[in-house]
Amino acid sequence: MYYTNFQKKEFETYLEQLGLDLTDKLREASTVFIDLEKLIFSKNPKLNFSNHMYKLSDLNFKFNELIKSLAKIDEKNGINKQHRILRINLVDIKSTADEDLFYWSYYSHKYASSKGKDKKALEDWHKLEDKIDTDRLAEFKARREINLSFFVQVIKQHNFFNRIIFAKNRKFTPNLGEYGLDIAEEHYIDKTIREYHSQNICSLNEACLASPLIFLSKKIMEEYKLKSLKGFYISNSRKLDHETQLDIKSIFNYLNIEEVNLEETDFIILVNDLDLLTNIPPIDSNKPIFVVDLSMSESPSFSYMLLKDPGFSQVYSYSKKRYKEDSHSAIIRSLSSGLISLARGERFIDQIAVNYMDDYFTPLSKSLNQPLKSFVNPISLLAQRLEEDA
Repeated sequence: MYYTNFQKKEFETYLEQLGLDLTDKLREASTVFIDLEKLIFSKNPKLNFSNHMYKLSDLNFKFNELIKSLAKIDEKNGINKQHRILRINLVDIKSTADEDLFYWSYYSHKYASSKGKDKKALEDWHKLEDKIDTDRLAEFKARREINLSFFVQVIKQHNFFNRIIFAKNRKFTPNLGEYGLDIAEEHYIDKTIREYHSQNICSLNEACLASPLIFLSKKIMEEYKLKSLKGFYISNSRKLDHETQLDIKSIFNYLNIEEVNLEETDFIILVNDLDLLTNIPPIDSNKPIFVVDLSMSESPSFSYMLLKDPGFSQVYSYSKKRYKEDSHSAIIRSLSSGLISLARGERFIDQIAVNYMDDYFTPLSKSLNQPLKSFVNPISLLAQRLEEDA
């Protein structure tokens, strides 16, 4: 029995395909995935670690309520302990604050790292401190300090979990990726983990390795003995961006999937990284294809062409990047469902159908301001193709 407070719809669909159950009651689960941010701010989804106004005592109270529940479950279950994974999203300043706050953070950390020697960083830091509204700066600093103090409290309680993963953020500009309060926080969290001797439970991971679905994939591969899997990825542009390539390689490495050439692979990840595609480049292989569409939601060409393409029968999973979704998340959604297809030895038709409706047709209808029923022809084509290839 599984419990998750994140990506529930995917989990429910995936577990049903595997003949496993998802529960809404924490105490009933044998395997638990918790996103700390969603837990803390569950009553107000608009809040997160980058914009809340909670005191440290408020955050600790909410977390302690979880710990009390887990302690009661442990007391009742005895030796049959739950397997628990806690995920914590660290706040990236560049994407959650304005430019002045980002550079204030950058020069502040750069000066501190120089141990008082970088006078230029000190000058730039003070210029920004004079420029930024005092109350806004104080609020920003207080929130960062509260978050970090809270994360330290979480690390202290690490024995209630099997894994605690702090998800790092992508550094958008390499030249600016060395300094900033978010970088300083990562260093401090790493230091705290070592101080509390919790390295066997706590870790700082890239965000692509902090998804509940990737842990589910790992478990599926172990239970179904999917060993020595070989994978190949390709993009329609043939020039997939470097960050996405790194994410795929990291995911492959974590799942012990060997990256090979097209002729040797067990499956193919096909990434569409082009908007308004006019034709789908052919793939000379009959292997299962896990499709990931990273094009804009307003760009319907690839998904529709894929439906009409003769190679659609090779599509074993499908995901289109959702609004504000990270690319690696869309990749993991497609890869994890594709692995279920390989584990079960059958095409995961329900996932393809659901994701076409949720990721493709529904956002398209909203962007074009048309009712979903106006897409009756392509939806009928989807149903027909899935029935033909069942």
